[in-house]
Amino acid sequence: MEDHLLNALSGMTGAPTPLIRAIQFYADGAGDTLREPSDELCRHISAGSNDPVRKLLHTHLGRWDWEADTVPWTQGTEANTLERRARIYQLLEIDDTLRKALDENIPPFQGAMPVIINDPRQIRDWYTLDFRKRHNFYWTKVREFLETTRGIKEDAINSINAASD
Repeated sequence: MEDHLLNALSGMTGAPTPLIRAIQFYADGAGDTLREPSDELCRHISAGSNDPVRKLLHTHLGRWDWEADTVPWTQGTEANTLERRARIYQLLEIDDTLRKALDENIPPFQGAMPVIINDPRQIRDWYTLDFRKRHNFYWTKVREFLETTRGIKEDAINSINAASD
């Protein structure tokens, strides 16, 4: 399966094309019989992140996910969106079972989750002098490292300390 998938995906340099048909083409050329290529792909996809077939699919799906929305085959779908992935699946002509396996195991990269930052003016008096005295183990070690190993001047270290308050 791995060789047939690699050959099929290697032929898709411009855009996704019907995947099962391409795999079947290369299997037939090698004299192999693939009974249910879609089911076999699902087994590989679910086998774990180190499965070679899954790695190939992950690499190619990632490239197509990141393609600029100006490329004609994307039909203007934004990169790394569920709409883009649906467009890729449409072009690959894969069945719902394979789509589900890919969605669960190789979802499109949609960026880091947003970081919520509270307004520091609303959080008052939690980082008091008393708190800093009781919880200074790491800062003491960092300060010592900056002074002795890095040779950073005291004023610069105090500036870092003030900025981190």
